Amino acid sequence: MNGSLVLIALGMSLAASPDSAPFGAVVTAPLERGSLSVYGMGGYPELRAGFREGMRGYEIGGELGLDVRLFKFYGVASARLLARDSSNLRVSIDLQGGGFASSGARWAEPQNERGAGLRLMLGSTLTYRADWPFALTAYLKAPLEVPLSDLGTTRLTAMLGGAAELAIAKGYFVTFGGGFGPEFRRRLSQGEGSLHLAVEAMVGVGYRLF
Repeated sequence: MNGSLVLIALGMSLAASPDSAPFGAVVTAPLERGSLSVYGMGGYPELRAGFREGMRGYEIGGELGLDVRLFKFYGVASARLLARDSSNLRVSIDLQGGGFASSGARWAEPQNERGAGLRLMLGSTLTYRADWPFALTAYLKAPLEVPLSDLGTTRLTAMLGGAAELAIAKGYFVTFGGGFGPEFRRRLSQGEGSLHLAVEAMVGVGYRLF
C-alpha cells in the first residue's frame, strides 16, 4: 500500500503542467531565470562535473573535466545566450573559456605531448521538450585548445551530437547522449598536423536546486 502511494505521488509530481515544467538540468538549453542545477557526467572519453545558473535571457556556469585517455584536466567558465525561447523549444549560443593541463599520456594517443594552455569553445544548443518529462537536445560545439609553450598539441574539434534528458523524480534528471566529428591536431614540437575522428558517448545525472 505504501509503495503504491509513493508511485502515485511521484506520478503526480512528474505530471506537472508542460508550460511550467522545467526543460532539464544537465545538457538542455538555458535554464529559466532563478534556476540552479548541479550535474555530473561520465563516459567516453571524459568525466565532467559542473553547475548552471539561469539568468534573464542567458545562463552562466562552470565545468571541470578529465579526459581519461590523455589524463588531461580542464576547467572552464561558461555562458549560454538565449537565441529563441518558446513553450517547447529553446535555442542558445554557447561560449566557454578556461584552461587545460595535459600529462602527455600516450597509451591511447601515441603522439600526444604534455602541455598546458587555453581552452575555448563556441557552439549552439537546441532543446525540444517532446513530452514532459522528456526532452531532446541537439548540439554543435567547436572546442579549441592552444598550448602556451612550444610543447603540447593544438586541437580543434567540430562535434555534432544529440542527447535525451528524462526526469526521474522531482528535481532529478538523467541524460544519455553522444556525438562525433573531425578533430585537427598539430604537435608544436614537430610542426605536424593531422586529422582524426572524435567520438563521445556520455551518461549524466543532474539535480535542480531551484
